This record gives sequence, C-alpha cells and structure tokens, in this order.
Amino acid sequence: MMKQYGLLGFFYTSYLCFIYLGFEELAFYMKPFLIPSLILLVVSKRAIGGNKMLLLAILFSTIGDVLLMFTGQLFFILGLLSFLIAHLLYIVIFKQLLDPLKMSFVTFGGAVFVLVYYVGLVSLLWPYLHEMKLPVLTYALVISIMAWLSLHFYNGRSGFKWWIIFGAIMFVISDSLLSIQLFYGDFDDSHFYVMLSYLLAQFSLVYGILNMQRFESK
Repeated sequence: MMKQYGLLGFFYTSYLCFIYLGFEELAFYMKPFLIPSLILLVVSKRAIGGNKMLLLAILFSTIGDVLLMFTGQLFFILGLLSFLIAHLLYIVIFKQLLDPLKMSFVTFGGAVFVLVYYVGLVSLLWPYLHEMKLPVLTYALVISIMAWLSLHFYNGRSGFKWWIIFGAIMFVISDSLLSIQLFYGDFDDSHFYVMLSYLLAQFSLVYGILNMQRFESK
C-alpha cells in the first residue's frame, strides 16, 4: 500500500514542480494521467467492485481535465459539464455514507457560510461571465452543495471524516481560483495553485471515501 502512495506522491510532486518551474509542455502531457492514477488507491483497498460511483467520479474528472486542455468555449462547457457530473457523483456517495443526514450546529453554520461564499463568488464574477452566467451559476451551486454535505461528516466517529471535509473544501478553493483566473483576471502562479488545490482535493476525497467505507462496514 505504501508503494502506491509513494508513486502517487512522486507523480504529483513532479507534475507540480514542472508547472512551478515553467515546464508547461511536460506538465501538459502528464495531466491526463493525474486523476486516473488514483485508481491505484481503489486497487490497494481491493474495492473495485463496490465503488462504481467513485470510479465514475474519477472517470468524469479525467474527461473534464482532458477537455479543459483545449481552448474554446465548447471545450470549456463540456469540461464544466464533466466536472458537474463528477460532483453530483460525489454528492451521491456522501449521501450514501451519511444516511441518514443529521443536522447540527456545524452543518447549519456551514450552510450559512456556503451561502455567503456562493453569493460572494457569483457577485465578484457576475460582470465578467456574459453568456457563461447560467453554466457557472449551476456549477457553483452544485459544488457548494457538495461542500455543505461534506460538513455532515463532522459528526462521524472516524478520523477519516477530515479527509473528506478537507477534500471538498480544497475542491471549492481550486474551482474558485480557476474561475477567478478565467473570468476576473490572472494572478501569479495561478496554474500552480489551481492544480495544487485540485490534486489535494481529489486525493483526499478518494482516500477519505475508501477508508470511511471500510470503517462503516466494520
């Protein structure tokens, strides 16, 4: 198992170093293999058969990554749609692990915070979205719901809950940075920070979900 973690760590660190040092062409050809490599974690847990939803989330995330490698509005919309499906799949997985949902002070406060985040981000980007208003609004709403659902794990007994919560928050940060970069204005090392938070998000979600499933099945 440690071998899989070592390979992933080396692969992701190499990719991020290439971006940070400006070797964008090398990073470009590595990108389609970043998220599929997380299947190593599924294999290490011997959980292929019972994780069709998670494998589909990995698949649609990979499709989204590949589509966003190309320029043009059509590729962007299709990439956005692929990630939207991936987030919906994560929502379904969260719901299955959390059944039944239990409201608490944390989840209520989280709902307020997520709502403020959603309104704030949309307000910032609104003048620059133009014909992309509806797709971005819809996408931001879905990832906000995913982030809010992840906070329900706070009441769980397993320490792996923190991986899921952290992963969902990192996904929101990554997508927010990407949206700001694309629609509001670029910033220093934007690609590096977008991908750093994105890889942390995907690894943490997959790792947390797999281990939470094992914990719940005991």
